Order: sequence, then C-alpha cells, then structure tokens
Amino acid sequence: MIMQGLWVPFVSVLAAEFGDKTMIAILLLASKTRHPAFLLTGAMLGFFLVDGAGLIFGAWSGSAIPAEWLKWASGALFTGLGLKMLLEKTEAGEEDVRHHDKHPLAGGFLVIFLAEWGDKTQIAAALFASRFELWQAALGTFSALLAVTAAAIFLGQWLGHRLKPGLLQKSAAVLFILMGLMTLLF
Repeated sequence: MIMQGLWVPFVSVLAAEFGDKTMIAILLLASKTRHPAFLLTGAMLGFFLVDGAGLIFGAWSGSAIPAEWLKWASGALFTGLGLKMLLEKTEAGEEDVRHHDKHPLAGGFLVIFLAEWGDKTQIAAALFASRFELWQAALGTFSALLAVTAAAIFLGQWLGHRLKPGLLQKSAAVLFILMGLMTLLF
C-alpha cells in the first residue's frame, strides 16, 4: 500500500501537469532568465503553498476563495503579462532579453500561486490525501511537480539559448495572451 500511495499521486500529477498552462508559463519564464534555480525555487514555493493547502485542507481550500475570483485573477495575470511582453521593446532590436529578468523567484512563485488555486492538481492532491497517508500523497505529488517543473525550466533554458530573443519574446507574449483569454472565457 505504501508504494501505491506514492506512485499513484506521482504518475497522476506528472501526467496532469505535463503540457499544462502553468508548465508552459514556467518554460517561457525559464527562456528569459539567467537564474533557473531561483525560478525553480519560486515555482516550488508556490506549489508547496497551493498544493499543500489542497493536501491539508482538502475540499475546504477550494471553497475558501471563490473559484470565479481565482479564474479572473489568473486570466488577467496571464493576459497582462502577455501584453506587457508584447509591448516591451528590446534594445538594439535583438538584445538578449534574459538581461531583463529581475526577480525569477517572485515570477515563478506568482505564476504558480495565482494559476494553481482550484486547478486539477490541487484537487487531485486533496483526493489523494483522503485516500492515502498524507505523507505519501504529499511526497508523490511534490516529486511529480518538481520533475515536471525542472523539465520545463531545462527546456525553456535550451530554447532561450537557441532562438532569437525577439522571436522568443513575441511568441511567449502571444502564448501568455492566449492562455489568459482562454482562462477568462472558459
């Protein structure tokens, strides 16, 4: 039962987060930062807070903050970040935009904190905690989140070194705007 309590949350969360909007956002942030460890730390702090609430408080955490408020805050954040990125000008046209990343820890934290409240991962974490021992559900959930977040940061860093910064910034801006609008509309 111990192995099941670890592997079920791990595999489920890994599959649910792979390609999720927050992982795409982390990938895009990673493509602009020179401090991937800070980004990973911020993202994981966000996950610990949000999914920790799901694990500890279960269904209560979903009703503590109205889901509609979280949806609007998340959609507005993604749309606003996308518009800001789209309107930013890079000096000399193609200057490396990675020099503009001032607070990757805060950026990672805020993206996760605002986007993950009421997300399928938080709900799944609460369900796993009700079925398995809390430590098993927590270890499986957080291990999967660490693995998928680290992979997104690695891929983002790789892309950031291979694509023109201006193209990468505009692509990221459009993706952020689309994710924000989809969150607001659906």
